[in-house]
Amino acid sequence: MKKNILFVIMIFLGALCPGQNPHLYWRFANPAVYSEGSDLFLDFDIELSCDISGTYHCDIQSYLLYNSVAFGPEIIQTGNFELNKLNLIQGDWAGTPIYNLLPRGKLGTDTRQDMVSLFAHIDIILTIFSLHQIPLLPEWDGFMNIKMKVFDPTQNAGIEFLHNDGNYRLMDGGQYYLDVTHPIPTKYGDPPNYECIFMNDLLDFPLTNTTLDLKVLLEGPYDPATNKMGTDIVSNSLFPPDQPFQPPLPYYGNMNPVWYYAGTEAVATAPQDAVDWILLELRDAPDAAAATPATTVGKMAAVLLKDGSVVTTDGFSMPVFPVAIAQGLFTVIYHRNHLPVMNAIPLQAVNGLYTCNFTTGPDKVYGGATGYSELEPGVWGLASSDGNADGQSSNNDKNDVWILQAGSSGYLPGDFNLDTQVNNTDKNECWILNSGMGSQVPD
Repeated sequence: MKKNILFVIMIFLGALCPGQNPHLYWRFANPAVYSEGSDLFLDFDIELSCDISGTYHCDIQSYLLYNSVAFGPEIIQTGNFELNKLNLIQGDWAGTPIYNLLPRGKLGTDTRQDMVSLFAHIDIILTIFSLHQIPLLPEWDGFMNIKMKVFDPTQNAGIEFLHNDGNYRLMDGGQYYLDVTHPIPTKYGDPPNYECIFMNDLLDFPLTNTTLDLKVLLEGPYDPATNKMGTDIVSNSLFPPDQPFQPPLPYYGNMNPVWYYAGTEAVATAPQDAVDWILLELRDAPDAAAATPATTVGKMAAVLLKDGSVVTTDGFSMPVFPVAIAQGLFTVIYHRNHLPVMNAIPLQAVNGLYTCNFTTGPDKVYGGATGYSELEPGVWGLASSDGNADGQSSNNDKNDVWILQAGSSGYLPGDFNLDTQVNNTDKNECWILNSGMGSQVPD
């Protein structure tokens, strides 16, 4: 059953940009399910961005729907709902949020026709008052954080925003209008001078989840001068829309690529700052040696960004798996022409996240430096030049892959440094350095 929380967020958010029509972007971000003692909680952020820098003002009202079976019918009254301000409103939130119950079927005092149908179904009203301005840049930043206690973890979250015309997104602001020609807010005096656009309008996944916050680097495209990886695949419009881990077999003579995966993950357009696809595999085992393929509990094709962040196909969300870890979490990182790695010790959830920065040393991966490369002093990443995906860097990668593709360009396994060209650089600076190395992931 869906129930609604009404956010009357009186935060003036209409851009001071005369003569222009800016767009204000909203999104859900960083969802995580985690335990506190015997209790389970869902935690997520709401983030803002814009296309025109400036100070934004406007009255925004929105209705947050949720699955009342999952979170209980009286989530606020039982003290199981928490709202926290994030970076954009630190120090600029006047007063304390007020939580009020509006029983089902009560219309309240506002009987405007466009609101009646909504008020008839609202169970909870959350009112937040603030008259402060928010400066925004064309980059995502945190607006508010919401924490909800889970009542029934067998359910899906079912969280979404409802628009007053029935569309599931934020309500366009504009009940108060303020710009340089209106220094004093005039209620309903003018239409809004911006448009609200919600980038993802639904958090609907099983509440027994494992959320990953990972950082990993690939040797091939890594640039020590910037401490980031190159994005030539995207800049040359070669990022495949569908995940690449289900190629026709044999794959350059190999009938069993270590990363073969038949998932359906896809992107409409390549995410900003994307390097390439990677494959995540979760294993649940008491220790690394026991974390064999038989212990696999989930797989997902994800996107690797140039700073090493691992995100889902939307380009910004952390990977979330609908599984619970019973023993210890081990994450295998696969790339189509680099050697895979797996964390050496079980990952532990902290603040709802299983976090691992694979880049800080060989101790992070099972097998250590044997199957891992130091990219510069103190920085480590996946070793390149496993062109045929057999888990080894060997003559087969040179003879069966690189030699066949030398002189070609494109999204090719012989392009060990991911610059979209197969040439001597791939052989001399990648394959020669790593020939003889092999994956240490338990098989």
